[in-house]
Amino acid sequence: MIGEGSKANSSSWILEEWKAPKTQRPWGYYRVLHQVEGCKVKELTVDPRCSLSMQRHGERAEHWMVSEGVATVEYARSPSWKTTITKTLNKHDTLDIDKHCWHQLRNETDVPLKIIEIQYGTSCKEEDIERRD
Repeated sequence: MIGEGSKANSSSWILEEWKAPKTQRPWGYYRVLHQVEGCKVKELTVDPRCSLSMQRHGERAEHWMVSEGVATVEYARSPSWKTTITKTLNKHDTLDIDKHCWHQLRNETDVPLKIIEIQYGTSCKEEDIERRD
């Protein structure tokens, strides 16, 4: 019955989905939590043993914070692709990705990875992306 016991029939998931719908991707999904001109906040959920593409953005920088799981990040500190760093981020660790810098987020574990991503710059559109094979 609705409203009794464990609330198995609760509609709270419907409200959550309405407030921040999931956008499915091959690596998991993301939700946009907040968006204003020049700034977007997303929650990324990366499935176990999945990764995003190696990518960079021309109009925005990103700030990442691990909220759950362990992230493996490969990134360049400058727009040059010549030198990359691989870093492990644990819960509550953060990383800044500058504009034009290549980066890739990976979940090499057996549990989901959740990242809070703050995008900021002149454009925070999904189309501002260049991928590397």
